Amino acid sequence: MSQPEMPFLPTPDASASLLARGEAAAALALRLVGIGTWEVLPDGSGDIDAWPMRWSMETCRLLGLEPTEEPQSRGALRRSIVAEDMLARDAVADPAWRQRRPYTAEYRVLRPDGALRHIVEQAHVFSDPADGTERIFGILQDITDRRQADQALRGYNQLLRGITRAQSRLIAGRSRQETFGELLTCLLNYTGSEFGFIGERIGVFERAEQLQLCATAGTGWDTPVRDYYAGREQSRITLGDWAGVLGLKDRPFICNTPDPADGTSDLLPGHPPVNNYMLIPFAHDYGARGVIGLANAPSGYSARLPGRLDAVLNTCASLVWAYGANERRQRAEAELVSLNAELEQRIRRRTAELEAANAELESFSYSVSHDLRAPLRGIDGWSLALIEDYGPSLPGQAQGYLRQVREEVQHMGRLIEDLLEMSRVARVDLAAQPVDLAALAGQIVEGLCRQYPDRDVEFTSAADLKANGDAGLLRVALQNLLDNAWKFTAGRSPARVHLGARATLNETVYFVTDNGAGFDMNYAGKLFSPFRRLHRQSEFPGTGVGLATVQRIVRRHGGRIWAESAPGKGATFFFTLASGT
Repeated sequence: MSQPEMPFLPTPDASASLLARGEAAAALALRLVGIGTWEVLPDGSGDIDAWPMRWSMETCRLLGLEPTEEPQSRGALRRSIVAEDMLARDAVADPAWRQRRPYTAEYRVLRPDGALRHIVEQAHVFSDPADGTERIFGILQDITDRRQADQALRGYNQLLRGITRAQSRLIAGRSRQETFGELLTCLLNYTGSEFGFIGERIGVFERAEQLQLCATAGTGWDTPVRDYYAGREQSRITLGDWAGVLGLKDRPFICNTPDPADGTSDLLPGHPPVNNYMLIPFAHDYGARGVIGLANAPSGYSARLPGRLDAVLNTCASLVWAYGANERRQRAEAELVSLNAELEQRIRRRTAELEAANAELESFSYSVSHDLRAPLRGIDGWSLALIEDYGPSLPGQAQGYLRQVREEVQHMGRLIEDLLEMSRVARVDLAAQPVDLAALAGQIVEGLCRQYPDRDVEFTSAADLKANGDAGLLRVALQNLLDNAWKFTAGRSPARVHLGARATLNETVYFVTDNGAGFDMNYAGKLFSPFRRLHRQSEFPGTGVGLATVQRIVRRHGGRIWAESAPGKGATFFFTLASGT
């Protein structure tokens, strides 16, 4: 029967070797992750500064100390801590040491080489299982990179909030300086720059290219620069005026060690020194271009910084384009206001001229009415007196001449009356009201029947012909249209005249139609011109003013008039009236 296999038991030398290798591996792991350790053995005395303390090599590296430079003690550790952080650390660590409890503290240490590092310290209390001795074990971890990343993230978030505020200022209609000033202030804070500017690029990009300043800001620089350029047209400057701010092409330009030869020593009075600077161009798809200039960052400018400012550059490009578009719109509106004012002035001048012309026309109408008609009445009266008193003694031919004189004078009188009527309809104020055109036509036809009792005319009208307009002027228009229909249907038996209307999509078309002589449509363009007649006076007597008067009345009502006809087949006159007259 075989004996059971005994488990392997390492020899004391092998155990010591394994422990040494484990400690070495642990030390290497702590070094790789940047963690230092320390250990304190409380001796029971009240002076915690005297308690024995042991550091790891990584702790010495974190503090920037050589292992032999400083005794490993609590006091040596405290001397590395920044003074304003030491009291806060001691307020947490000291009671924990005395009361044997864990704690966590965060502070900054200043290394002998001047480097400032952020450290987090954690400590725990444990008992040695061999003899029960209490020990305090602590670790130190360098969190500088994390702190810087957090700070960069907070700064970038503040920058994004600044972008949002700048965009809201644009929407709220704030000034270009206020909007870009908000953005520039955030940029100064984010990069740590002392001063800077945002400008719109104008013209070909060369040394003589102009910038229109959108915003300037910064310690010791804002006021002298803004005052210096206050007198320039629209705050435009050339890149040459910026002295050290030169050399920019269509890509970012960073200079952390300015050369006096580039002009940085030739600055405006009161301008602070330029230790370093960065210029970043931006452009919009629609052509707006500009540049951001920043100067005097504490540690200079990183080549990676422009890539982190894409959101700012895009916002600046959009804002420059938006303000440019808004300014162009405002200029266009100002020009439109100016043109409108000029047009109104022209209208007032033209109105005054028309009023003067109307006054002259009034005077002329008065003269025609009184000065011309009176002599005509005299001629007609004296001619009648000659016929009545001396007719029997005059030869027949002389009597015929006198009768012809009277007819011509009477025709002249009717012509004057028609001219006065046409002038009146152009000047009378419209008194719009509902008008029944069928009723008006009925009254006019009654008068025509009494005037021409021997005529055989069949007049018909639609039952409901409502319109909106001046009743007096519409009566004049219908009177002339029906007079024409009565006149040009002479010789027809029976003569037919009809007044009607038809509704279209947008308006009502009224019409007067007859079966009279008609006319050739090739001459329709002459119908509504004064004194233009399409028939001889001997065939159809008249003055040639009636249809011109009708056209003026229809136009005054916002309507239009036209005719359709054929020789010997009658004529139809159509007209419309605006519904809101």
